[in-house]
Amino acid sequence: MTDFTFIDVLLLFGISLGLFLASALIFIKKNNTGANKILALLLVISVIMLLGRLFFLSFFHNVILFRIGTTVDFTVFLFGPLILMFLRKLLFNELLSNREKFYFFIPALLYLGYALWTFSLGSNTYYKNVISGKFHNYFFYIELLGITTNMFFIYHSLKVVNSYKSLKNGNISFDQNIVKFTSLFLGAYTLSISLWLVSFINLYFFKNRINIISYDLVWISIPVFIYIIGIYLLSQPEIFRFSRDKSERKIKTKRLNDSKIQLLESKLKSLINQNHIYRNSDLTLVELASAMKCSTNDLSWLINTHFNTSFYEYINNYRIKEFLELIEKGFLKTHTISAISVDVGFQSKSTFYKAFRMVTGTTPSNYIKNRKT
Repeated sequence: MTDFTFIDVLLLFGISLGLFLASALIFIKKNNTGANKILALLLVISVIMLLGRLFFLSFFHNVILFRIGTTVDFTVFLFGPLILMFLRKLLFNELLSNREKFYFFIPALLYLGYALWTFSLGSNTYYKNVISGKFHNYFFYIELLGITTNMFFIYHSLKVVNSYKSLKNGNISFDQNIVKFTSLFLGAYTLSISLWLVSFINLYFFKNRINIISYDLVWISIPVFIYIIGIYLLSQPEIFRFSRDKSERKIKTKRLNDSKIQLLESKLKSLINQNHIYRNSDLTLVELASAMKCSTNDLSWLINTHFNTSFYEYINNYRIKEFLELIEKGFLKTHTISAISVDVGFQSKSTFYKAFRMVTGTTPSNYIKNRKT
């Protein structure tokens, strides 16, 4: 066995973090269990991919472990379908049809067929053929198939996210966390495949290997993919309890007694009216619950059931309320609409316009124009 390198340490970090996050997702019980199970499976597959790459890099001269490392490459063909399944389930509560499942997983089956065929050659014969370059054409078509299929799933995953954005055009619920998460999620996936494409073109068409951008870097980027999921899972767990319909968010049973409700209401009003906590553009349910010294579940129940709204709708209503007050005070004489929206806590122009239309039924420009007339 060779000494551990920095790459080995990075792979081990991804393996450990992936196993931890997969376990955590399984225990998130509320609402989104279907999507969470798919995401947990994705993380487990990522761990298997990293283990395979660790065997490949660290035990290159051990024939048996080398074979394990190369066989595990079939997981590359599982990533795309599972990401598409996860996004459909998360955003639209939809699963792939049986026909889609059959077609989408054909590339993985083809690679497994290839792997089983190589086992018929015997480990030593296969290893010598790899070293001598006799399998060059096989590797070329395998990589080409892997890149093509993953790009296919990136395209369809982006369509799912864009469809969600379009449907939610008039509803600002979850825009600030779900859209950001899915964008980073797909961004990390796209980056990995893009690096693989650059490496593929450079190696097979220009006969040149760049150590910085290589096939191995694709595997090293997977811990980054896992790390993004980890950041959101730990800092914004409400994403992974996300449900698509307001009726799904209502909890019929009374979670808190009257005295607890009054206490939380008092704390919430103080943070809103005195501390103006809604001005924090990065405010999350977790941060607000921490400031109130209560659990996120209790706070979510209070907002959803007692105020009959979602967390972001509740917070954005106060932001719009202050925006309108500042307009009445004449702030437009010294500030632009965008500047005022930032001051009251909005992170982006699009989110502000959606929230404003939801509260007032019109755009900021029309509201100001009608107010002057």
